[in-house]
Amino acid sequence: DFTCPFSKKLFTTLHKSVMPMMEKKYPGVVLFREFNQVQPWHPASTLVHEAALAAEKLGGMKKYEEYATKLYENQVSFMDDVLYDKSRQQVYEQLGDLGQEIGLDKGEML
Repeated sequence: DFTCPFSKKLFTTLHKSVMPMMEKKYPGVVLFREFNQVQPWHPASTLVHEAALAAEKLGGMKKYEEYATKLYENQVSFMDDVLYDKSRQQVYEQLGDLGQEIGLDKGEML
């Protein structure tokens, strides 16, 4: 879940340490696939996951991974206490802005 600190730690460890080591040791053999898991007790979780799926639909797996990295880098912006007084549309705008940062069309994402 993109709003979970433990998921962020796992994602970061996999992408910065484990996957590069596995690719070096077993080139083209090992594939990691992440599966979205919404945590319903976090109100923004669904919105953030919708945006990640939109990034994948628009840009394929490479853009999904770039967007996932962006989401984790900006995770604190999507915590419950930060979004408490924001509307759904305001959150989508924030998510669209992150998509623009990696070259996705914000209008298509929204």
